[in-house]
Amino acid sequence: MKPTEKDTNRLIELLSQAWDEHSTPEIDAEIDAIIRKYGPEGGELLLNICTVHLEVGRRAASARLYADTMGKINDMTSSDLESSEPEVVTAVPASARSASGAQLRKSWVAAALAAAIMLAVTGRLYLGSNETDLGGVIQTVPRGVQLLRPSKPIANVVSASQAVWAPGSEVAVGDTLDEKRHLELLSGSAQLSMACGADLVLQGPCVMTLVTEDLAELKYGKLTAQASEWATGFVVSCDNLKVTDLGTRFALSADGKGVVEAHVLDGAVLAEPLGHRTPRQQSVMLHTGQAIRVDGVKSHVELIAARQHEFASEIEQFRPLRPIRMWNTGVGAEVGGTDSHWIITSGSKDQGPYPKSSVITAGDTGSYKDNRPDVSQWISVDTDFNAGVPPESVHTFETTFDLTGYDLSSIYIVGYFLVDDAINALRINGHPVDFKRWETTWNVYDFRSFHPIEIRDHFVEGENVISIDLYNSPSNPKTPEHNNPTALRVEWQAFGLLSE
Repeated sequence: MKPTEKDTNRLIELLSQAWDEHSTPEIDAEIDAIIRKYGPEGGELLLNICTVHLEVGRRAASARLYADTMGKINDMTSSDLESSEPEVVTAVPASARSASGAQLRKSWVAAALAAAIMLAVTGRLYLGSNETDLGGVIQTVPRGVQLLRPSKPIANVVSASQAVWAPGSEVAVGDTLDEKRHLELLSGSAQLSMACGADLVLQGPCVMTLVTEDLAELKYGKLTAQASEWATGFVVSCDNLKVTDLGTRFALSADGKGVVEAHVLDGAVLAEPLGHRTPRQQSVMLHTGQAIRVDGVKSHVELIAARQHEFASEIEQFRPLRPIRMWNTGVGAEVGGTDSHWIITSGSKDQGPYPKSSVITAGDTGSYKDNRPDVSQWISVDTDFNAGVPPESVHTFETTFDLTGYDLSSIYIVGYFLVDDAINALRINGHPVDFKRWETTWNVYDFRSFHPIEIRDHFVEGENVISIDLYNSPSNPKTPEHNNPTALRVEWQAFGLLSE
């Protein structure tokens, strides 16, 4: 049973008290009761929250630094900050202990709260790795064997005002942009909507790269970011600074010479100076009206007042994209186990009766590569994979997803497929989807290169069904009548707008 948001919040509150050294037998008993209430999913929730706590603590590096720097800011008014010399941020000696240490630890737990809920309840958080879990849709740069994944679409161009782009960097309103897309805006402004739910307003001149759906890199110029409630954890990085959204609207500027600034226009961010030229890496949480300047050349970090007038005001046309919960094949399951999110509805008689759940398989490990339960795995029709299925048989795999609350005209879905041996047909709610068919044979095959197939229409409110007819070609010409293996592996990228 999935933990409720109420119990999730209560568990975070109780753990916060325990981490603040205020644990009591009553608190321990209530924590234990919540975990036992949900069984294995309760234990997973506890693990996820603790993971976030440790990660944020690592990024914060020192609550004592936060006590020192933020205490000074809170003692000043914005006008004082604007009229005084900025404070240099330096590490507080380990022996120095603030009287408000417990309160500060709570502040860091509070900072982790939104991120913890996103990770534990919706399954999304950026923690400096290459992994992103979108409620079952986990995308990552694979370790070990390098499977070949085409670039994913991660952003839409929403609007532009007198925008002039550098040659080779031109985009138009309505364009969909892939990851690793480099943009150079010479003048004017442009608004981008990221697949994770954050919007960016670029002010020319501006040079940046869309790295992933929840990570952008600013090379030069100014940008403003506004994040939806489901985009907590969105990151913008510069040469010497990384800023993680904690539910906010913030802005960054980079002069291209090593000086970068982050300004909190509304909400809060976690700011982390980077680079070998900066002082020992420390992180601080900044709130509305606060800012940080990092000079990588002078190895200088200082807290200043936010200059809100220099950046784009609140985005009026703010209608953020929202990821769609879909399931990659084999996520979270062990080899030999079943995948209830992928059902086989028809196929050869020997493998029936149908419908039945698909089975996670290691398959032909000499050919199939990089089975990863946190990303995707190969699925097949039976636990006895080596027994195979009849040649020229077709098995239909189905998966469902829910579009309740979405604007159906805005939906964008692309699937990335590895198949043994071919997809004869792919349907969305019974309607055929056009794609260029490819087929592997006994001696010509490629189980490393994912093939993309886009789905852009024929969606319905509520539950939608994707059907895939998986074809098994004959084996070695010397024994064409013999059974041989068949399997499928799918990863998704999907997003859309909520209904107005």
